[in-house]
Amino acid sequence: MSARVKACIVVAGLAVLTAWPLVHVAICAYFDASPWKMAGWGMYATPRPRTIGMEVYGRIGDGAFEQLTAPSPALRVEAAAFLERWVARRARPP
Repeated sequence: MSARVKACIVVAGLAVLTAWPLVHVAICAYFDASPWKMAGWGMYATPRPRTIGMEVYGRIGDGAFEQLTAPSPALRVEAAAFLERWVARRARPP
């Protein structure tokens, strides 16, 4: 096999490896396929759903934690602020 054929094979392989993540994201989004299958890129191939939301849990009185299905707007704002602070603390480089 000549060097030119080997170079073409390497370039074609790199092109496929470069294009596969984009194709895989499209497959996962369109066909609802598992991002962990098909030599997938796992969490990198998982499209962020547009309907993502936040669940709010709290205590009413001294009871156990329970999901608040209809929290007040003020509680939603407070929960979102807490989440932003929590993520920001963990996203800082060491």
